Amino acid sequence: MKKKQYKRLEPSVLRRRWFEHFYFKYMNIFKSSYRCDELQEQEQDYILEQFWLGSGVAAFNLINPQERTPLTSLIGFQQFVESQWNLYNYPIMCRLLNPRNSPNVPMTDLKVNTDVVLGWSNKAHISVYQMIEPLIYALVELKMTENTNTILQKLPFLVPIDEVDKERKKDIIENILNDDIAVFANLTDINTLKVLPTPTPYILDKLSSQETNIENQILTILGVDNIGNVEKKERLVEDEANSNNELINDHAENFLQCLTKWSERINEVLGFKMNWYAVSSPATATGESDEFVDEKGGDQDVPGNN
Repeated sequence: MKKKQYKRLEPSVLRRRWFEHFYFKYMNIFKSSYRCDELQEQEQDYILEQFWLGSGVAAFNLINPQERTPLTSLIGFQQFVESQWNLYNYPIMCRLLNPRNSPNVPMTDLKVNTDVVLGWSNKAHISVYQMIEPLIYALVELKMTENTNTILQKLPFLVPIDEVDKERKKDIIENILNDDIAVFANLTDINTLKVLPTPTPYILDKLSSQETNIENQILTILGVDNIGNVEKKERLVEDEANSNNELINDHAENFLQCLTKWSERINEVLGFKMNWYAVSSPATATGESDEFVDEKGGDQDVPGNN
């Protein structure tokens, strides 16, 4: 049987794979954080994906609504391009994008808050991905550094051989790698078995800690509770934990306020009611406790409280 060989990914391919891993990971987290029961799953998925990818989504009255597959309402949702603005740089006219050439999408200029209602996921009117893009690239760089450090930690055996002792030395190496308790070799073999030294320090633990820190920053921006990701969280200062909780809730409230205001305008202009809500509970404040958990997992009384 031909021995199966492991082929290491090219650095450019590995970098792309790690980028896609983090990109879709946090897209899924964002899209799973908010729901609207008045909309069908495909409508919710489309709206949240457009908020992730682009700046905004337009709600509008469908034309030829009998040809529409979903049965939720007579309105639709699409991306848009602004065509006219008022004194305060707010769009007053726009045109809907129709990449699938749907017969339900109007192809004329529409008046904002009369024919169409525009919504954004955040008050900066940018995509959610744009808010965390630098942090995702920072995670990719960390993963590439981890990969390099891991490779450099693999110290290979350098074994000078000749045809006479080739098989004998090969058996010795295999016995070592097979975790044999005792490996027998003559003095000549021992003196010729060498390991290539590397000056590269072991930093994987530090890289892992930095990765957790960056991932927590991303989750905070997405409004997702991440205190549980902090190592030895029982040692966090109470004010520090509560400050982070407030920031998490501020970001979550930013998303929810924008979705709520958009829903209210849709109800006023197009007569369709929908209510968005956060799936997860807000991050809660941390209070002082009379007990702490030791590293072995047992509850102990704080000294001096007896």
